[in-house]
Amino acid sequence: MRAGSRRIGPALRVVLALGVSAGLGCGVSLGGVDGGDPPGLPAPEDVGGSAGVDPTADLLEAGELLRIDIHLPEISLLSLEDDPFEWVPGAVGFRGEYVRDVAVRLKGNTSFRTLDQKAAFRLSFDHYAQDRGFHGLEGLALNNLASDPTFLREAVVAPLYRAAGVPASRTSFAEVYVNNELYGLYVVVEPLDDPFIRRWFADDGGNLYEPMRGVDLWSFAAGLFELQEAGEPEDRADLYRLIEVIETVPDPVFHGAVAEVLDLGAFVSLAAVEAWAGQWDGYAFNANNYALYSGPESGRFTVLPWSPDAAFSRDVDPFAPRGVLGVRCVASPECLEEYRDRLGEVGALWADLDLPSRVEAAYALVRDAVARDPRREWDLEEFEAAVADLRAFVAGRPAAMEAALGARRTDR
Repeated sequence: MRAGSRRIGPALRVVLALGVSAGLGCGVSLGGVDGGDPPGLPAPEDVGGSAGVDPTADLLEAGELLRIDIHLPEISLLSLEDDPFEWVPGAVGFRGEYVRDVAVRLKGNTSFRTLDQKAAFRLSFDHYAQDRGFHGLEGLALNNLASDPTFLREAVVAPLYRAAGVPASRTSFAEVYVNNELYGLYVVVEPLDDPFIRRWFADDGGNLYEPMRGVDLWSFAAGLFELQEAGEPEDRADLYRLIEVIETVPDPVFHGAVAEVLDLGAFVSLAAVEAWAGQWDGYAFNANNYALYSGPESGRFTVLPWSPDAAFSRDVDPFAPRGVLGVRCVASPECLEEYRDRLGEVGALWADLDLPSRVEAAYALVRDAVARDPRREWDLEEFEAAVADLRAFVAGRPAAMEAALGARRTDR
């Protein structure tokens, strides 16, 4: 807790809620924000972007180091200290535009940090103002890079997922300021929400599930999937059907049966990307950092990657998955054959995307910002050593994968 602060009680929570519902901007007032009120706060409506241009690109495809300002009044700071995962009102500034009544909370599992550390943030532009967006977005995730000493992994691997046809978030880099204080370098991440779903799927009226950490597709754990976005009426029958197929269909007919309830092509692509990228903490090799979207038109699920900040950090055996879908796939002759083919295709994408050059471009973009970051958890020597390891992994991965695939061909 910050020196001199106090825990927020139930009565103060009521004041906080009433302040927003009464339209008092960022909770009660922005007068307590260091540096004064943000200028020209727009009314709740979709703001930002240029006509005829995808407005989301301003924040997610910038190709430059951004600056994002978060303004939080004292009452919101107190609330986040008491319950960091509850939304509180604030304001957000970007390129001279400011939007009020933005919902702010902290985020993270192993990467969670408090406000007196390098906290990670979730922003929601429509939590307090329904149907209001900012640069075409309902919200943003600001990842604090607490699990990535290179600061680069998520930004480098995300294009590989997308090039392979896997729905994956876009990213950019930003220096984040809270009440005019530099918190440091962050990765700006596109959330898995309605705008994301609309970009990738024909119908955004399906169910979006997020599991608790380490939860796989087992019947006894079905209740541990949180329904983030729900179709009408809310119904989990789709999830139970997927799990039933996974648990009951025998290997010889698994490929055809699971393809009726799962976008198998997208899943095999995801597994192949995670094998190539050494993403040991994703779904394929750790049943972690993923979500599920159930398309109402197709009737099939898609596995979505999330927070792939462990990529390029560990060798993985491409034929030893841990997620139950991967385990079932490599035990099915047809699915295994499709997976082998996709591994070859992702290898071609690895070359086409020129990942070594992408590493260098990202490094050049953030190097000075890393040096400025007052809350980073690695010194500059550790940062440079981690980037050197990343370069070596990316450069050496084609040979390592060729050896792994060659050994598998020999065993057949």
